[in-house]
Amino acid sequence: MRAGLIRRAAINNAKWCSIVCQANGALGVFKDQAWYSVADVPMYYPNIVTLKASCNWHLVESIAKKIQGKASLKDSFDTLQLPASKYEKLFGGKWFVAKSIKLRRSRYEIVRSVGTLKDWEEAISDKPTVSKFNYKVLSHPAVRIIAVKKGDKITGGCVLTRSNEVVGLTNFFYPEGMQDDYWLICLSAARIFAGKASVVGYMRDDLLHAIMPASTMELGPLSVWSRKES
Repeated sequence: MRAGLIRRAAINNAKWCSIVCQANGALGVFKDQAWYSVADVPMYYPNIVTLKASCNWHLVESIAKKIQGKASLKDSFDTLQLPASKYEKLFGGKWFVAKSIKLRRSRYEIVRSVGTLKDWEEAISDKPTVSKFNYKVLSHPAVRIIAVKKGDKITGGCVLTRSNEVVGLTNFFYPEGMQDDYWLICLSAARIFAGKASVVGYMRDDLLHAIMPASTMELGPLSVWSRKES
C-alpha cells in the first residue's frame, strides 16, 4: 500500500511541477521512470522528478547533461546513488498521506482571479520574487489554490492538485504560531476537493515535526539535489 501511494504521490507532485513549468514556458516530458524538463524552470522547481524507485543514476545523468547550468532533481524514493563529486543534497523530506479529520468548510476560499492570485503569491513569499503563478496555473482543471484570510488579508493557504486516485497538497503556508489551525483548514479543503481520493504530499525533514500533526501518516523518504555545474 505504501509503495503504491508513494508512487502516486510522486506522479502527482511531478504533475504539479509540470503545470507550473509549462505555464512559464518550460515544457516537461513524462516518461516511465521520470518526469523532466531540460528548459530553464522556475525557481524552487526541479528539472527532474523520479517516478519509480528503479530509476537509476545513469538515466538521471543522461537527462541532467542536457540541462545548461545547475540541474535540480527530486529523488522521490531516496534511492539514487548520486556521486558527491557531481551532486549536492539540498534537503530531505517525507511523503505523507492524510487521515480522516473533522472538516472545516467555512474558513477558506478558492482563489478565482488573477488579482487575488497575485495577493496569494505575495503572501506566501517573505521576499520579492519573480511570479511563477499565472492564469494558466489558476485555470488548470486539476488545480485549486486555497487562501486563508484574516480580515481581508491573505495570511495562509496551499495548492491542491488532482491526479489519478490522489490529491496533492503543496505550497502550504501560515502565520507564525498558527500552523496547526491552518493545516486543518487546508486539509479540510483538500478532503473536500479529493472526495474519496487520498490526500498526499511531502514535508521537508526540518519542518516535518513542527508542522505535521497526528492527522497524517508518514509514507517514506525523498531527497532533493542540485547537480554541480561542470
